[in-house]
Amino acid sequence: MQEKHYSAFNKPKWAAVLFLLPGILTFLLFRYYPMVKAIIMSFYDYSIMNPPGKFVGLGNYTRALQDPMVNLVWKNTATIVGLSLLGFFIPIILAVLLDEVRGGKVVFRTIYIIPAIMPAMVTIVLWKWFYNPDYGLLNIIRQGLGAQPLGWLNDPKLAKLCLVLPGFFAPGYTALIYLAALQGIPKSMYEAAIIDGAGYWQKLRYITLPRIVPMMGIMLIMGLIGAFQMFEAPFVYTGGGPLNSTKVVALYIYEEAFNFYRMGYGTTMAVMLFVFLLVLTWLQVRFFKTDPDS
Repeated sequence: MQEKHYSAFNKPKWAAVLFLLPGILTFLLFRYYPMVKAIIMSFYDYSIMNPPGKFVGLGNYTRALQDPMVNLVWKNTATIVGLSLLGFFIPIILAVLLDEVRGGKVVFRTIYIIPAIMPAMVTIVLWKWFYNPDYGLLNIIRQGLGAQPLGWLNDPKLAKLCLVLPGFFAPGYTALIYLAALQGIPKSMYEAAIIDGAGYWQKLRYITLPRIVPMMGIMLIMGLIGAFQMFEAPFVYTGGGPLNSTKVVALYIYEEAFNFYRMGYGTTMAVMLFVFLLVLTWLQVRFFKTDPDS
């Protein structure tokens, strides 16, 4: 009797499978099928009028490795990613400070989540007005302080920083994720540390930070993927200028595929970016695969 009950308990839950099936099929159709299609397209000199066009094998990949513009856009992207990492610890610091607030946490959460609700394109357009060299807010502030106005988006030395600067002032969504992780730490651990004579910095170093390292790893992965795939900001702010100083990989893919209709070469660049991010994500997962109790 017990064996029969045990066997029935381990039967597949067909009802759950049936409920999941539409979502799985949709995911396969709209996620994995385009990925496979892009990989196939990368081996062709793809023709929109007569698909798939001429088969070129690894010709697109060979061309990409020899294309000087590819080297430039990867350098630009790497520089922008490095600049974006400067703001990685801002939401962590903000979350720690919010966790210390004894009252009004709901108010502060609301204040920091509202900018995250606003569409990204609205924020980008607003900051483009801030950067305007003639009547932008930043130059108005500089002139009020007696400094000379700057050509923010017109200066190749400043343009890359301008792409990532808005993210430094809108860490609310990420900060709330860290805050949720902080509030998941058992209070008994802090109470035990206080009994043992630990101060604030000792608790922060030995309890708080080790407990949110897995979350930091996840957010770093998501942040790097987002930074390497950056498209909207350079597209709206500069269109890749000045002097191609903000032309990033995603923007170059867009131009090759949809401006010059070189679909095969554009998808080749997309596949290369995908493989790079896949390896980068795997390395980060291996690095952050730690146990806070160890």
